[in-house]
Amino acid sequence: HAMLAVAETYAMQHDKAAAQAERARSLAPNDAEVLALAARAMLGVGRFERAVTLLRKSRLYDPAGVATGSSATLGVALYHLKRYADAADALRGCATQAAVGTYCHAMLVAALAQSGASVEAATLANNLQRLSPGFSIAENSRREAAVGREIAWARHIAEGLRKAGVPD
Repeated sequence: HAMLAVAETYAMQHDKAAAQAERARSLAPNDAEVLALAARAMLGVGRFERAVTLLRKSRLYDPAGVATGSSATLGVALYHLKRYADAADALRGCATQAAVGTYCHAMLVAALAQSGASVEAATLANNLQRLSPGFSIAENSRREAAVGREIAWARHIAEGLRKAGVPD
Protein backbone atom coordinates (compact mmCIF):
# COMPACT_ATOMS: atom_id res chain seq x y z
CA HIS A 1 0.00 0.00 0.00
CA ALA A 2 2.86 2.39 0.77
CA MET A 3 4.50 1.95 -2.62
CA LEU A 4 1.11 2.26 -4.32
CA ALA A 5 0.54 5.51 -2.43
CA VAL A 6 3.78 6.93 -3.79
CA ALA A 7 2.91 5.76 -7.31
CA GLU A 8 -0.52 7.40 -7.04
CA THR A 9 1.14 10.74 -6.24
CA TYR A 10 3.06 10.59 -9.52
CA ALA A 11 -0.19 9.76 -11.31
CA MET A 12 -1.71 12.88 -9.68
CA GLN A 13 -4.31 10.71 -7.93
CA HIS A 14 -4.05 12.62 -4.67
CA ASP A 15 -7.10 11.26 -2.88
CA LYS A 16 -6.14 7.68 -3.74
CA ALA A 17 -2.54 8.33 -2.69
CA ALA A 18 -3.58 9.71 0.69
CA ALA A 19 -5.97 6.81 1.28
CA GLN A 20 -3.31 4.23 0.36
CA ALA A 21 -0.75 5.96 2.61
CA GLU A 22 -3.12 5.87 5.57
CA ARG A 23 -3.99 2.24 4.82
CA ALA A 24 -0.29 1.32 4.76
CA ARG A 25 0.24 3.14 8.05
CA SER A 26 -2.68 1.33 9.67
CA LEU A 27 -1.36 -2.07 8.53
CA ALA A 28 2.20 -1.45 9.70
CA PRO A 29 2.11 1.35 12.29
CA ASN A 30 5.59 0.57 13.63
CA ASP A 31 7.45 -0.03 10.37
CA ALA A 32 9.89 2.82 9.72
CA GLU A 33 10.04 2.13 5.99
CA VAL A 34 6.25 2.07 5.58
CA LEU A 35 5.90 5.27 7.61
CA ALA A 36 8.60 6.97 5.51
CA LEU A 37 6.90 5.92 2.27
CA ALA A 38 3.51 7.06 3.57
CA ALA A 39 5.12 10.39 4.48
CA ARG A 40 6.57 10.65 0.98
CA ALA A 41 3.10 10.17 -0.45
CA MET A 42 1.68 12.80 1.90
CA LEU A 43 4.40 15.19 0.77
CA GLY A 44 3.46 14.45 -2.84
CA VAL A 45 -0.16 15.41 -2.23
CA GLY A 46 0.74 18.57 -0.33
CA ARG A 47 -0.07 17.38 3.17
CA PHE A 48 3.18 18.66 4.60
CA GLU A 49 2.30 18.61 8.29
CA ARG A 50 1.08 15.00 8.00
CA ALA A 51 4.32 14.07 6.24
CA VAL A 52 6.34 15.56 9.10
CA THR A 53 4.23 13.71 11.70
CA LEU A 54 4.71 10.38 9.93
CA LEU A 55 8.44 10.94 9.56
CA ARG A 56 8.84 11.86 13.22
CA LYS A 57 7.16 8.56 14.07
CA SER A 58 9.34 6.73 11.56
CA ARG A 59 12.42 8.14 13.29
CA LEU A 60 11.31 6.50 16.55
CA TYR A 61 11.94 3.14 14.86
CA ASP A 62 14.79 4.30 12.63
CA PRO A 63 16.69 6.99 14.58
CA ALA A 64 19.32 7.34 11.87
CA GLY A 65 16.59 8.22 9.38
CA VAL A 66 17.86 5.94 6.65
CA ALA A 67 14.40 4.77 5.58
CA THR A 68 13.56 5.54 1.94
CA GLY A 69 14.49 9.16 1.41
CA SER A 70 13.29 10.24 4.82
CA SER A 71 15.78 13.11 5.18
CA ALA A 72 14.77 14.51 1.80
CA THR A 73 11.06 14.10 2.49
CA LEU A 74 11.36 15.71 5.92
CA GLY A 75 13.44 18.58 4.61
CA VAL A 76 11.12 19.33 1.70
CA ALA A 77 8.00 19.14 3.89
CA LEU A 78 9.56 21.51 6.44
CA TYR A 79 10.66 23.84 3.64
CA HIS A 80 7.11 24.12 2.33
CA LEU A 81 5.90 24.72 5.88
CA LYS A 82 8.39 27.63 5.92
CA ARG A 83 10.36 26.10 8.76
CA TYR A 84 13.56 26.79 6.89
CA ALA A 85 16.19 26.24 9.61
CA ASP A 86 14.63 22.86 10.48
CA ALA A 87 14.46 22.04 6.77
CA ALA A 88 18.16 22.85 6.37
CA ASP A 89 19.02 20.55 9.29
CA ALA A 90 17.12 17.66 7.68
CA LEU A 91 18.50 18.38 4.23
CA ARG A 92 22.11 18.32 5.43
CA GLY A 93 21.66 14.59 6.07
CA CYS A 94 20.11 14.13 2.66
CA ALA A 95 22.94 16.01 0.93
CA THR A 96 25.50 13.89 2.76
CA GLN A 97 23.74 10.65 1.76
CA ALA A 98 23.31 11.79 -1.85
CA ALA A 99 26.76 13.27 -2.35
CA VAL A 100 26.51 13.44 -6.15
CA GLY A 101 22.80 14.10 -6.69
CA THR A 102 21.60 17.67 -7.08
CA TYR A 103 18.10 17.52 -5.57
CA CYS A 104 19.09 17.48 -1.90
CA HIS A 105 21.86 19.98 -2.50
CA ALA A 106 19.50 22.39 -4.27
CA MET A 107 16.88 22.07 -1.54
CA LEU A 108 19.55 22.67 1.13
CA VAL A 109 20.72 25.80 -0.71
CA ALA A 110 17.13 27.09 -0.90
CA ALA A 111 16.43 26.33 2.77
CA LEU A 112 19.62 28.04 3.93
CA ALA A 113 18.89 31.12 1.83
CA GLN A 114 15.33 31.32 3.15
CA SER A 115 16.52 30.88 6.75
CA GLY A 116 18.87 33.86 6.43
CA ALA A 117 22.12 31.87 6.23
CA SER A 118 23.01 33.70 3.03
CA VAL A 119 26.79 33.22 3.15
CA GLU A 120 26.52 29.45 3.58
CA ALA A 121 23.74 29.32 0.96
CA ALA A 122 25.89 31.19 -1.56
CA THR A 123 28.87 28.92 -0.87
CA LEU A 124 26.77 25.81 -1.35
CA ALA A 125 25.17 27.31 -4.47
CA ASN A 126 28.69 27.57 -5.92
CA ASN A 127 29.31 23.94 -4.94
CA LEU A 128 26.04 23.01 -6.64
CA GLN A 129 27.36 24.58 -9.85
CA ARG A 130 30.51 22.45 -9.58
CA LEU A 131 28.41 19.35 -8.91
CA SER A 132 26.11 20.06 -11.86
CA PRO A 133 27.59 22.63 -14.27
CA GLY A 134 24.86 24.82 -15.68
CA PHE A 135 22.37 24.00 -12.91
CA SER A 136 19.64 26.63 -12.97
CA ILE A 137 16.33 27.53 -11.41
CA ALA A 138 14.64 26.70 -14.74
CA GLU A 139 16.19 23.22 -14.72
CA ASN A 140 15.05 22.64 -11.15
CA SER A 141 11.53 23.86 -11.98
CA ARG A 142 11.37 21.49 -14.96
CA ARG A 143 12.30 18.57 -12.69
CA GLU A 144 9.61 19.56 -10.20
CA ALA A 145 7.02 19.72 -13.00
CA ALA A 146 8.15 16.37 -14.42
CA VAL A 147 7.15 14.61 -11.20
CA GLY A 148 3.82 16.38 -10.99
CA ARG A 149 4.66 18.97 -8.37
CA GLU A 150 2.48 22.03 -7.97
CA ILE A 151 3.68 25.18 -9.75
CA ALA A 152 3.49 27.07 -6.44
CA TRP A 153 5.96 24.59 -4.92
CA ALA A 154 8.45 25.14 -7.72
CA ARG A 155 8.09 28.91 -7.33
CA HIS A 156 8.67 28.62 -3.60
CA ILE A 157 11.86 26.62 -4.19
CA ALA A 158 12.94 29.04 -6.94
CA GLU A 159 12.60 31.91 -4.49
CA GLY A 160 15.12 30.29 -2.16
CA LEU A 161 17.50 29.34 -4.96
CA ARG A 162 17.34 32.88 -6.34
CA LYS A 163 18.20 34.33 -2.91
CA ALA A 164 21.30 32.11 -2.87
CA GLY A 165 22.42 33.36 -6.28
CA VAL A 166 21.53 30.32 -8.40
CA PRO A 167 21.06 31.52 -11.99
CA ASP A 168 17.59 31.65 -13.50
